[in-house]
Amino acid sequence: MKKFLKIVFCLLLIFSFSPREVKAEGTITNITIDPDGHATWDPYPGAVAYEFCAGVWIPNYHGQTVVEYKDMNRDGYGSTFCSFKDHLANISADSNNYYLMVWAYDENYELLATGVSDATYSYKALGEMPTPTLPAWYGWTIATWNGVEGADKYRVKIYRDGKLFDEIYVFDTSADLEYWMAGEEHQYYFTVSAMKYGYAESINAAKSPETPGFGRAIVRASGSDRYETSRNVAGYVRAILHEYTDFDTVFVATGNDYPDALSGAFFANYKNAPLLMINQKSSPDVVEFINGNLGAGGTVYVLGGTGVVKDEWLNGLDPSYKVKRLSGSSRYGTNLAILEEYMNTITYSSHTFMVCTGTGFADALSCSASDYPILLTGKALNADQKAWLSKLNKENTWFYIVGGTGAVSETVENELNNYGNVAFRLAGKNRYETSAMIADFNSGRNGRVVLATGKKAPDGLSAGPLAHSLAAPILLVDEGKTQDAFEYCDYPGIRVAYIVGGSGAVSDAAACAAIGISSLN
Repeated sequence: MKKFLKIVFCLLLIFSFSPREVKAEGTITNITIDPDGHATWDPYPGAVAYEFCAGVWIPNYHGQTVVEYKDMNRDGYGSTFCSFKDHLANISADSNNYYLMVWAYDENYELLATGVSDATYSYKALGEMPTPTLPAWYGWTIATWNGVEGADKYRVKIYRDGKLFDEIYVFDTSADLEYWMAGEEHQYYFTVSAMKYGYAESINAAKSPETPGFGRAIVRASGSDRYETSRNVAGYVRAILHEYTDFDTVFVATGNDYPDALSGAFFANYKNAPLLMINQKSSPDVVEFINGNLGAGGTVYVLGGTGVVKDEWLNGLDPSYKVKRLSGSSRYGTNLAILEEYMNTITYSSHTFMVCTGTGFADALSCSASDYPILLTGKALNADQKAWLSKLNKENTWFYIVGGTGAVSETVENELNNYGNVAFRLAGKNRYETSAMIADFNSGRNGRVVLATGKKAPDGLSAGPLAHSLAAPILLVDEGKTQDAFEYCDYPGIRVAYIVGGSGAVSDAAACAAIGISSLN
């Protein structure tokens, strides 16, 4: 699975170089370092961002020359200058002769070129930092150690089953590593070394004892049908976000089709509100739920026209509620009505949109945990969409296209450039890989995910607000379609997976495969 942005950095770790040869699409030229440790290089055509790294060339056991990486600098993206000496001091480099390596990226953060300096810079550290002592575990997942006098920070490397898994920097003498330690089948230990600006890092890192990881859990939020599922999911949202206090806003949409619900999911997220599915049969239960969970004077947003959500279905709502319908003549019109209401609610001067096809649910469902408003499109922008987009400030408007050109066409992409800036396109080989890419892009990793089927929309329509309340992504999974989700969940580790829908939507076996466990306890 391609992990957006991070894949480049992963690939960098396995690139092999020779001191005078760089293996890349292009080569950055004239990388020079002056006696004061200041480095410059030629701009590379089409590059909007640069990163650099210090390296020492060493022979490996095959007799080839490879690079031992030091830390990557990810600051000052657009500059073709760096203070190499300050960089070496900041990463607590040891005394040695260092090459400077540079990477150039285009506006989509695709790697364009690499380069390495012909000459080295001779760096002399002020001294080596002592090694911390007594590395140990406290409360199972808390790494602790004795501090080193004068240290600015500590490098903590986490190992899983004897292999380096990840590393972090901390400024105290402890670190909570729970985020990295999922899976009882794995053994974990950490090493810690001290760092100080201008000094060499502790050469001999202190190693802790090993400890097993923790178990993973699966929580299923489901009901007898899509309508009860949405109410049960709303109960989770209430418990997580509101600690069982009442909502001040709820959203209602038809459960018979996906566009209106997925158009409004981001707005529900913004309002910390649930998204309830409704039809004629379920309407009494929906009204009862709203009356029991929405505070007096609250707002009920109805998504879609009376043809999909009839006024009489909401008879019996508390008369103090403000009922507001957001609708248009089509799914695209309703989408614009929701966007307009959102714009009237916020005060932001810049806007970013996730652009998804309006003729398929999968990509929009994967985006429904996001804070970004969703713009649904057909094969081309219609007249109403062009008129609405023309009201935005072009310089402060950004579009993130989701899906390949079969989903959101090049025609739409070209048209969007008339109204803002198309930043990039998130597109995998299928909806499952695209879902994992969206998860990488939209969500920080906090040990939780929401799983939904990628085959049909109904149960997953209410998943967005649940995922948003958990600060978790939505991953699409189905039987035999779990590898992309697993690769996301395996690093650094998922502790709890919430399934939206019954076993007919996402089976226990698919959920277990997605998070890397053999079976439910």
